[in-house]
Amino acid sequence: MGSSFTIQNKLIKNVTGYGFNDRDCEILSSIILELEDLYIFIQTGVFIVIKITDKKPNVLDETFLKT
Repeated sequence: MGSSFTIQNKLIKNVTGYGFNDRDCEILSSIILELEDLYIFIQTGVFIVIKITDKKPNVLDETFLKT
């Protein structure tokens, strides 16, 4: 089973990756894609969670990647 969605004609303005350190490894736990008028928040774990919102999600993990 699966689902899908489409975001049409949107420019990705910023990508931020979050995660944590586990011994000598950096573990990426979530990514925020900032588009023109919304955010796509992708979080890993037992399940992959994808949220689309008009407000920037609050993430407690450390910032690893910012472009």
